[in-house]
Order: sequence, then structure tokens, then C-alpha cells
Amino acid sequence: MTSSSEKLAAQGAPREVAANLPLTLDDPTKAWFVASGRVELFAAQDGEEHAAGRTHLASLSPGRLMLGVGGGGPGAPRLLAIGTPGTSVRELRLDDVKKLTEDSTSTEDLCTQIDAWIELLTSAVAKADRPRVTVVLHADQETTVKPGAIVSPTHTVWLISSAPCLFLGSTTVSVESPETAFPLADSGWLEVDSPASLKAVRTSELIGRTDFWEGVGRFHAAVLQRACDNADHAAQRERVRLGEKSRAERQLTADAMSRLAESIRTDTAIEAELVGSADPLLAACILVGERSNISIVAPANYGTVKIAEPVRAIARASRTRLRRVVLNGRWWENENGPLLAFLKEGNRPVALLPAAHGYTLVDPQTSTRRAVTDQVSRDLTGAGYMFYRSFGGRPLSPAGVLRFSLFGTTRDWLVLILLGLAGAVLGLFVPIATGLVIGSVVPNSNYRQLVLLIAALVVNAVALAIFEFVQEIATLRIESRMSTSVEAGVLDRLLNLPASFFRQFSTGDLAMRSMGIGHIRQVLTQAAMSSMLTFVFSLVTFVLLFYYNTRLALVGTVLFLIVVAATVSTAFIQLPIERKQYQVRGKVAGILLQILTGISRLRVAGAENRALAYWAGHYSRQVRLSYRSQMVTNNLETFLSSVPVLSTMALFVVVVVFPAGELSLATFLAFSAALAQVIGAAVSVGSTVSSVLDIIPLYERSRPILETLPESYAAKSDPGQLSGEIEVSHVSFRYQESGPLVLDDVSLAIKPGEFVAFVGPSGAGKSTILRLLLGFESPEQGSIYYDNEDFAQLDRQSVRRQIGVVFQNSRLVAGDIFRNIVGSAPLTLDDAWEAAKLSGLDQDIQQMPMGMHTVISEGESTLSGGQRQRLLIARAIVNHPKMLYFDEATSALDNVTQAKVAKSLDSLKATRVVIAHRLS
Repeated sequence: MTSSSEKLAAQGAPREVAANLPLTLDDPTKAWFVASGRVELFAAQDGEEHAAGRTHLASLSPGRLMLGVGGGGPGAPRLLAIGTPGTSVRELRLDDVKKLTEDSTSTEDLCTQIDAWIELLTSAVAKADRPRVTVVLHADQETTVKPGAIVSPTHTVWLISSAPCLFLGSTTVSVESPETAFPLADSGWLEVDSPASLKAVRTSELIGRTDFWEGVGRFHAAVLQRACDNADHAAQRERVRLGEKSRAERQLTADAMSRLAESIRTDTAIEAELVGSADPLLAACILVGERSNISIVAPANYGTVKIAEPVRAIARASRTRLRRVVLNGRWWENENGPLLAFLKEGNRPVALLPAAHGYTLVDPQTSTRRAVTDQVSRDLTGAGYMFYRSFGGRPLSPAGVLRFSLFGTTRDWLVLILLGLAGAVLGLFVPIATGLVIGSVVPNSNYRQLVLLIAALVVNAVALAIFEFVQEIATLRIESRMSTSVEAGVLDRLLNLPASFFRQFSTGDLAMRSMGIGHIRQVLTQAAMSSMLTFVFSLVTFVLLFYYNTRLALVGTVLFLIVVAATVSTAFIQLPIERKQYQVRGKVAGILLQILTGISRLRVAGAENRALAYWAGHYSRQVRLSYRSQMVTNNLETFLSSVPVLSTMALFVVVVVFPAGELSLATFLAFSAALAQVIGAAVSVGSTVSSVLDIIPLYERSRPILETLPESYAAKSDPGQLSGEIEVSHVSFRYQESGPLVLDDVSLAIKPGEFVAFVGPSGAGKSTILRLLLGFESPEQGSIYYDNEDFAQLDRQSVRRQIGVVFQNSRLVAGDIFRNIVGSAPLTLDDAWEAAKLSGLDQDIQQMPMGMHTVISEGESTLSGGQRQRLLIARAIVNHPKMLYFDEATSALDNVTQAKVAKSLDSLKATRVVIAHRLS
């Protein structure tokens, strides 16, 4: 215990502080020294000191000093100190505390106590969504700032400014002279409205002045005002929350009634409900979502707080993906699906909905509908958004994938069925015409009838060709729609899967598995089309066979079943071979990708031949399996090529051995022609069944992707804007159930803006802590808290969006430097340059010929190791996150560059967690 603390502990009267004996810090002439136990500091509205009306601010351990803050007037918040069992404080007169400044040995410790008190109160009332700091002050520094500057120090100082400032963005303070200096902790900030000269002074330089304690009083008044504002905002948020809860309950009832009437509700009725909505953007999104079979919901606190990117926020809340599209040319003449767009006039959101001929623009704000023309298109901003459906948070089977992809294709399927039926009927004309030619035209030498039949056959062929063309168009539309839906759904599922899922597979193998889902959809779609058309055609043709001759029709039926059985049997024989072949293909793809991405390392090590031998060993197995599968297929094709001859022979045998009364030549030839069509249908049915069986190994490989539940679809709370406070409470973790504990009962607490480093040898669990903090793994025991909220109950993606991360194995993407820094965020070139400057990379980029647009190759050979790490740091900080996690992020930097980067990162005021083998 320091000398001043000893003096404070020896003075004053002891006083017990407990839950039933709260201490009100409303006397500015007093101070209190925590002698034992722990004091919890609360803010409470005047007259609402009960537990329900309190807001926790901070905790004070023994040896800490508390100052009386005075009263803020009627209705203003008051500070309450409540102790844990056994807590005792010493009640002091402020004059006795002031006397400690007469002793130089006590002054330094007293300054530390006052700085700690200022930091505690500032961090307690500062809002989480603090603005981006533009000026970082150090003690004894003087500087000039521009209007709008956000000033924050590296540690607690007293600020003197030539112009008034806003404390925490709300309370105006005048700090023009040492007599009116104002204390500012590193967790707080001042906003300067006009050009000003600033000077930062240490507490030790002012504590001896008689007006020093008046500055402390002004600080207390500003803190109470801020606490009052916070209480009003909290009450407003609570009213909004209750209103949202009530609205949600009403909406739940309305949705239930809506579902009951869904079968008779039309798109026009939906639009009628939404036009004139209080929020045109949400209404336009709902209109687009209804057409796309996407349930659109409003984000939390939507309409009550300002959201930087509301469209993306709505998409995230609705668990869907969106893509920004450019509306150029005569886009409305093509089918692009429902779109969200904006009018140039007032940037008003509108829904662009596909119509029978082009698009219809629906404006929810003005309750108008109009067809999109060239003039209407020019009224749009030229950009819009396309929403993509997702698989949702449920496991999927192949049938589920097919059902998902069928949305929006009903009309095309109907065209396909009707044309298939018409084609089947027209197909009967060939065997009928054959019978007429042999039975009537040729015996009677009726040339006129022959010409008519030829003309009819030509017309029939042309009609069939037209039907086939329209069928192909419908098939293409179906394939395009279904492929887009499934591929977008697969990518969304992959992006939402837990990080632990990806440890099970190599990159190449996972790519093969994910592409298998699209192949499953394609096979099932083609199988559905083929079986539907074949069924219609076979049914009609079978009727014709039985019309000609029942006995021969039964023979044809037997031949049909034999062909189908042979094809299906072959598929069952190939099934185990295909299963092994897909497994080997996935492994070969993974090996090939690893070789291609690591080709430079292989060349350095001179291991090209060994890599080739390793790949060839697995690829040769794939070739052998492919050969075995192809041999089975060849045997089947040999059999199928002999089926027409065998079927004709069977007909002759039956006719000769089992005569069925009088059978004319014309009837026999017509029957033969119809039977040939039936055999062709049998081959088609067999191929369809074989294709369906072929998806079994594909589904077995794709099952982990389809059945693993995505982490972002669970019902989790929105964390809101985080301040950067982190707590790890008694966390234990192991990677495998039977494995050793990697972390054993680890606890730590990190305050907003703190810099914490984990140092230790490899395998000590440093990176594991980082993975737990990011939610990539879940602790076996214990919990992790962000802003006192359990991470397990929060939306992990919303938390991660507020974190900047650089892993030791982080990679750059092929493209230019600008795109590597900003990614897909809607940021400008200035934002990229600012991030590059903070990471110490700006001068390096300026020396490159293309500057920010310098292209980085796949192997990143354009940059050195240090430049690569600084570029990764720039990418992590470009969005000014509240938290930064670095895992060996500066290992390739020299000491001078490391110090420059560290100093620049201080200005972000972000909580920093660093993993390193050693600190330098």
C-alpha cells in the first residue's frame, strides 16, 4: 500500500456499506476510501433507489478512492455505492484529501487515485458507439485541430482548448484556460466544433492549484448530465422494446390470420397491404421477398436507431443474401427476377416485379404501379439489389433440395407437360401411317392417299420439331431458375456453417462435395422431366399396342421390363464402384489444389517429383475405378444395341409359334413401329433409374453440408453496438472428447480499449483462446461474455462484424490492393488509404506503379512478408472495429515498423488481443 493510501486508510470514520446500507455519493465535500470488500457503483434516478431502478456502472476494489459528486437537481441520477458482504469504507472530508498534496511523497499516488476515479466514471457513462477518434493526444502535447475533430488521449489528462468542446458528444464544456481545464480519460472523447488549439496537461501539474477541485466538480456535473441522458435513452429504448414486443405479438396474430387466408390472397392484395407504408424501404423489400418466396423481417431497433446500410441490415435480419446489380441497357426486357431499386427523386425505394411482358414498378410510398419503359428506367438510379433464397436452418434431403429449387417454375413445368402430351399423341401417327401405307395405300396403288400421308407426316414432323423446340426452351428456363436457386443456397449454407465443420475436409474435397449438390438437383430434375414425358408417351403407346394385338402387346410389355431390369441391375452393380470413385476424386482434387497453391514451396524444396508421385498414386486408383465402371457401362450398351433385333426376333417367334388368328402385314408392321418406340421408352426409364441411383454416393458425400445446421439460423440475440468489453469466465476446452484439455479453467477480463497479449510456446493454447473468442469453437465448460452478455446467446456473425482479425495463416485474395483492403464493404478509396496509413503501408503503395490498383497474384509474390502482414492489418482495421484480434500479425515486421503500427492502432481506441510467441 502506498503512503497516501495508508494516510487515507488511517483517517476518517469507518462505515459499513451493504445492500441494505447503500451509500449515496451526493456530498461534494466528502470522499470515501474503500478499506475492505468490494464496492459496486450504481446510478439511480432520484426517488428510484430500489434495485429495479439501478444501473450498474463499475466495481471498486480495496484501496480505491471515491469522491462526492454532488446532486444534479430534482429527478437527476444519483450515485449509489453498495458493498458486498464485509465491505467497509472510510468516510473522509475532502479538505483532508486536499492536504495530501502538501506532501510530495503522497501527491503522485493521489494523482493516480484521481485519474483512476475519472477513468472509472468516464468509461461507465460513455456510450458504446463512440465516434472514430481523429486526434490522439499525449500528455504535455499541444496541437491544433480542425472543426469536427474527435479528440481522445492515450491516458487521463486535463485538456485546455481555445474553443468550447462537447464532452462525450452531448455536454458542452468550456476549457479555455488552466482555471477551467477539464479532465479526459482514454475511454472518453471531446468533439470540437470550431478550429481550436489544444493542450494536454498531466494531473500532477494542476492538482496543487486551488481551482483544481472545481474542475473535478465540473467533471462530476458533466458525468451526472451524461448519466441522465443515458437514463432517458434507456427509458426510450425500453419503451421502443415494449412497443416492438406488442407490435410483434400483433404481427404474430396477423400472420396467423394471413396464413389462413393465404390460399386466396393474390399479389395485388399483398401490394395493397404495403402501399403507403410508414417505411417504404421495408415495404419494398417485403414486396420483392413475397415474389421471391423470402420472408422479410425488420432488424432489431429498426426505425429507432440510424443504420448505416439498411438494405443489408434487412437482408441479415431476414437470413438471406443479396447482390448489388447494375440496371443498364434494356434490362426490363429480360427476366432477372424481382429487384429492389431506387428512384432518383428522393432516392425513394421501389419494387421491380416481373410481369407478363417486362417489369412493373411498385412505389409503396405513393401507392402507384406502372409498367417499366425506357422513360421509367431513366428515372431509376441505375443500381438495385437482387435477393437470393437460402436453405434456411433445417437439414435437407435430396427431395428437399428438389422442392426448394422448384419454386417459380410451375408455369414452365405446365408447358412441358402439355407439350409432352401433345408430342406423345402426334408420335402415334408414325405407326398408324405405317399401317395405312402397307394395308391400304400400297395394295390399292392409291397415289393420292400416299401424297396426303406424306404431307401429313411432314406436318407432323414440323409440329413435333416446334414442340421439341418449345420444350427445350421451357427446360432451359427450368434449369436456369433451379440452378441459380440451388447454387446460391449451397453457397449460403457453406458460408453459415460452423468453423469447426471445415476441419473435416480438405478444400478440394469440400469443393467436390458442394458441387455434388448441384449435380443431385440436375439429375433429379432431368429424371423428373424424363420420367414424366416417358410415362405420358409410354401410356399412350401401350394403349396403341393393346389395340393392335393383346398377345403381342404382352410380349412387348415383357421386353419393356427386361430392358428396364437390365439397366437398373447395371446401375446397382456400378453403385459401389461409383461410391469409391467419388471418394477418390475428392481426395485427388484436394491433393491437386494443395500442389497448385504450394507450387513455389515445392520448387524451393525440390520436391516436384515427390509431389507428382503422390498425386499419381491416387489418380491411378481413380483411373482404375473409372475403367471398371466404364466396362460395366459398355456391357450394358452392347446389350441395349441388340435389343431392337432381339425384340423383332421375339415378335416373329411369337407369331410363328403362337399364332393369334389373322394378323395382317400392315398391323404387324405398325405394331413393330410402336414397339420400337416402347423399347426406346424402356431404355429412357432405365437410364432415369440409373441416374437416380447414381446420386446415392453423391448424396452420401454431400450429406454433411446438407445436414449440418448453420450457426446463424439459431434464435440468438442481436448484440447491438459493442464497446469492446470481454470476459472469459472459467473456460475449459478440448478439441476431442478423449483428448487432453487445451485450456483448463481460464478466466480473464478485458476492459474496452485495453491491450492484452498472450505469450507462450507453441501448443500452449494461445490460438485456441482466439478461436473461442470468435465463436469458431465452443467451450466445454465456462462462458465468454461480450459487454456482459453471454456469447453463446448472441448472434455470432453480428459480433464478428465488429471484430478485426488477422490470423497467422490469413491469406490475400487475387485482385488489386484496394479490393483486398475494403473487400465487399461499401468503402471509398480514401478509406483504403486511411487504413493503409494506419498500418504503415501507405508509402509502400505510393511507390508501386499502379498504387492502390496494383494487382496481387494468387501466390502473393508481388509483396514481401512484412508488406503482406501490413496489408492484412489494413484489411482488419478499415471498418474501425471495436475489437482487434492479432495472431502473430506482426512477426515479419522490424521493431521500428512494429512501433509505428502500434502507435497508429492506439488511435482506434479498440480493444486489442494479441497472440505472440514473444513480445517485442
